[in-house]
Amino acid sequence: MTIPVHADEDSPFAHPGQSIDILTGLPDVAPPRRRTVSKGKRGERRKGAPAFLAGRDRVLVTWLCRVRYATRAQIQERCYPLDQMPTRQAVAARLASLQAGGWIEKHPGVGGYPIYQPTLRAYNEVGEGTRYLPTPSLGTMEHTLRLTDLIVELETGRQELPAGYPTSVTILTEREITAEDKAPPKMEYRPRSNAAEYQPVYGYLSENGARRGFPDALVLPIAPTEWESGQPFAGAIAVEYERSEKPLDEYKAIIRAYVDTARRTAPPAAVAAARRSLAGLNLPQVEALPVIPVPRGGRYRHVLYICESPRIKGLVERAALDLRVGDFVLTMLAPPPRFNRTPERTTRPWSPAMHRRREASVDVQLTRLPKARLVDYLVSMGLAESALEALASVRSAATDGK
Repeated sequence: MTIPVHADEDSPFAHPGQSIDILTGLPDVAPPRRRTVSKGKRGERRKGAPAFLAGRDRVLVTWLCRVRYATRAQIQERCYPLDQMPTRQAVAARLASLQAGGWIEKHPGVGGYPIYQPTLRAYNEVGEGTRYLPTPSLGTMEHTLRLTDLIVELETGRQELPAGYPTSVTILTEREITAEDKAPPKMEYRPRSNAAEYQPVYGYLSENGARRGFPDALVLPIAPTEWESGQPFAGAIAVEYERSEKPLDEYKAIIRAYVDTARRTAPPAAVAAARRSLAGLNLPQVEALPVIPVPRGGRYRHVLYICESPRIKGLVERAALDLRVGDFVLTMLAPPPRFNRTPERTTRPWSPAMHRRREASVDVQLTRLPKARLVDYLVSMGLAESALEALASVRSAATDGK
């Protein structure tokens, strides 16, 4: 028998929140509750979640840190060759495992296709200068995904490059570019009259300092195995992905800033050679030239505009023609989006000798069959009576043994 003890009792033997056994005078302590955890599919999946990033998982998450986020189709196409590509179910299971391990997040995407982006933990592990942004912006999501489509094409070697350009290239994403060129104190105020006080590492800057910006991506003529962040480079292709139309003067100002940067970063010998090509010409003759050569060896060799409409493409070409920059500016229409299409696998099916699971024994295969099918087969073959006698004798012998 127990009696309750109130918390406001003045007795020194009071035990707030408990009961006292009147026979023994001791507190009546209830046994501790055990917390039961249900074993479901989610719990089993979390057991297999990677605690450390290694191998292909590390490559996948590192690439996501470079582009910020991507769809399953983009991840599947970028991280696996077409002839060795697993099924979309296997890739989805791998992404779910990384999500359960706390390495990636899943967010709603464009057109019902979810996107995957690294977590803060992943950026701290393999971010390499890029920073974590928790909430994706739906306003810029399609632009980012279309640009990621292009990066996948470039990094897998399926995007054609200009004639004479190296085939083994390094791609710098917009996040890698801005992580260097937007880092404080580089974005502090600088006098616009002097461009020498601020020199972006990857971006462009006009001669008077009034126009500066960053390309959406950079194609460097350097093999990925030879590239180190921050090393000097020349002859890159700046990529501009144009989804919305700008005024003609805006395109001219951007292209002129690209030309100024290429001329300012070119070797003195190349600048002198470009000037010699104009030596002896008066101003009307210079104005009549269809193309004014841009010195080679500077930061940019080409500026590639990828346009989503023929009208935008026409405006860019007209701006380049008015500035007389020749093949310094290249244009192309944007290909159809790939972020919402599952890639066409060319993986060969396994031969019977390569199956991971060996064929089960006959007795195991029989136990997997429904009982009704076995009975129907024995009756149709006239073996029902003999089977019944044999099984009955085995059953009776087992009963006698007990």
